Amino acid sequence: MQLCSLVALRRMAAVNNKQRCGCKNMCRASATRFLSKRAVERDKERKRERKKKEERTAAQSLILMRARGREKESKKKEKKKKEKLCHAERSHRAELMWPFALLFRPVSFFSFRLLFFSLMLFTPTSCRVLGINVPA
Repeated sequence: MQLCSLVALRRMAAVNNKQRCGCKNMCRASATRFLSKRAVERDKERKRERKKKEERTAAQSLILMRARGREKESKKKEKKKKEKLCHAERSHRAELMWPFALLFRPVSFFSFRLLFFSLMLFTPTSCRVLGINVPA
């Protein structure tokens, strides 16, 4: 950074009373003051930006937490639906499979088997052998 001469500084102070003289170089007297003001402004801007970022991240994390909560709730609802469907399917299968279920119950199994074998014994030929009239 080039600095202006004292003559230019005096001219600047006398004529337009600004922090910079006519040339584009930073003036010696006002340079430190100007730079310190700029530094303070930058710090303020950075603080504002940090605050904004923190607010954004807080809002985003809140949104994410809510979304995760909704996902968990939706998963729970889906699980309940699946359980209900499974229960309905089981009951429907039970309605369809009740004759086979009779076979696997210990008490009814023997009675069912006895009935089945007794029906097998009384075929038309066995009935004729026993003397029971069976129409042909």
